[in-house]
Amino acid sequence: MVTIEQQSKIEQLDTFVIESIKDVCATMLNWSPEIGLRTPDATPHPFELKEVNGCIGFGGRMTGSIFFSCSEKLTREMAHAILGQEYPSGSRELSDVVGELTNMLAGGCKSRLCDHDCPVVMSIPNVIRGKLIRAASKDVKFMLQHEFVLPIVGESFKVITLGKFE
Repeated sequence: MVTIEQQSKIEQLDTFVIESIKDVCATMLNWSPEIGLRTPDATPHPFELKEVNGCIGFGGRMTGSIFFSCSEKLTREMAHAILGQEYPSGSRELSDVVGELTNMLAGGCKSRLCDHDCPVVMSIPNVIRGKLIRAASKDVKFMLQHEFVLPIVGESFKVITLGKFE
């Protein structure tokens, strides 16, 4: 069961995810995402991922994972925005772009959590590619899902945060 203090931290984390996404998109892509569907779930459940996904674990006062999930098409658009016209179009480079964006997203959240008396450390990013990926996690107490819309490219991406308190 989540306490009132923990619920406050979850709401803070929710805000930190939104702020971090806005910062990363503005800095790295020069894009302004619109906040789409937001799904706070009291009871975590299995969730679906898109074709290209970055994931970073974190531990400390709060333990969990942050997923950055997008389509293959959006991954190519992001690589084009970051690397320019002449980027290599191989899956390795595309995975590197998603891994770096995930790292920046998680780093922004980590910094904000630490600034608000919730110190955490992060893992390195992992990239998961595939179709029809369904994921679940045991031992988590909260789940936040956001969809962000990028009208400039006609695509959207998801950020899913799962966690528990120590």
